Amino acid sequence: MKRFLMWTALVCFAMPAWVRAESSDDLDRQILGVWTLELTDPEGVRRTPAVIVGRQYQKYAAWYISSDQPEAFRDVQRKGDILVSTIQPQEFPNVTVTLEAKLTADDKCAGIATYRDNNDGDTGTFSFTGQRMTLSAFEDVTTWKLRFVSPDQEQHEPTITVVTKQGKMYAWYSSRDHQLPVRSISVQGDSVVVSMTAESAEGKPIDVTLRGTVTGETVTGTAEYRIGSDSGSFPFQGKRAS
Repeated sequence: MKRFLMWTALVCFAMPAWVRAESSDDLDRQILGVWTLELTDPEGVRRTPAVIVGRQYQKYAAWYISSDQPEAFRDVQRKGDILVSTIQPQEFPNVTVTLEAKLTADDKCAGIATYRDNNDGDTGTFSFTGQRMTLSAFEDVTTWKLRFVSPDQEQHEPTITVVTKQGKMYAWYSSRDHQLPVRSISVQGDSVVVSMTAESAEGKPIDVTLRGTVTGETVTGTAEYRIGSDSGSFPFQGKRAS
């Protein structure tokens, strides 16, 4: 298999301090977060990709951070103290990569990736190491605490952490049931739009767009959602926490 690892991202253990997870044990909490990795691909090219590991209800999820949108891994599972996941990079859709990662020290991980080219059957492995990202890696960080009542009449108080890296904004959504990156965030004047895709407890995809207006330390707006053919909206409000 040739030149595909620009798009390969590897999942590692440990949680940045800015991710507030509600998880079942210490190792579980360490899995969630943002990582930068170091690896040499099968062509001998040194790579430093980044990934995010999150949760939706009782299932793990992971995303590769590309120049456009986070690219999702599939079949993300914890097996003892090893996290295993699979991805078919959009840039190389015929290549399947299975990843196994393990915590080696505080804020560090290592593992093995096994790849297969589904066109010519070429297979192989390569190793990687990882270091978690901390708030000091970002140029600006703000945290917002939101409040809303969902269409099923449940009260929610999620946190959205917004960070800036090389002039580009990213955000992390943290709630009782979800720990995941937003798909996109944009700010124009006092208007902000946040788009994300999550899953329901039944595993159905939910597209949500938050459209808000920031006034000082507060934000108010409307959340628009779509679940299959069902759609609607509800109001939200919040304030800056840091």
